[in-house]
Amino acid sequence: MKTSPKETKEAIKEGLSEWLNEKFSEFGKFSLRGIFALMLVALVYLWATSQGWKI
Repeated sequence: MKTSPKETKEAIKEGLSEWLNEKFSEFGKFSLRGIFALMLVALVYLWATSQGWKI
């Protein structure tokens, strides 16, 4: 059975979407929020130290 490129693209898209949803729920959105919060703190720290603040 031969599939068209459009059907193949849709199948890959659907499979990837399901896989990403599974991985996201496995990891948890609270963990993702924690990572973003740490990144924000790191950026603020780097900015403050570059401005001469001693933290």
